[in-house]
Amino acid sequence: MAKGRANLEKQRLFAEGKARGKTSSQVAREIGISEVTASAWLKLPEVQGMIRELQVQAWQESQNILLASQSVAIQTLIVLLRSDDESVKLKAAKELLDQCKSFPNYL
Repeated sequence: MAKGRANLEKQRLFAEGKARGKTSSQVAREIGISEVTASAWLKLPEVQGMIRELQVQAWQESQNILLASQSVAIQTLIVLLRSDDESVKLKAAKELLDQCKSFPNYL
């Protein structure tokens, strides 16, 4: 039973490495499995599911960070609109207007 748990833990570590964009060979070396085992695990639906779930989770975390940073970026552009440098003002205004184009129509 302990061997099965150790195997599951290594599969989880393998999935984490793959979800981060590492090659199977890289992850295999890091967690101490053969490339043959890594190749076999990559074909397992449960490992594929773990990889996909971790990728989705990473994507969602990235989206949350970007959304949280959006208001800071807008505030920075607003401050730049008050610059004494006309080219800075123009670039900030253009960027704000460009970003407004991407708002959904219902806003």
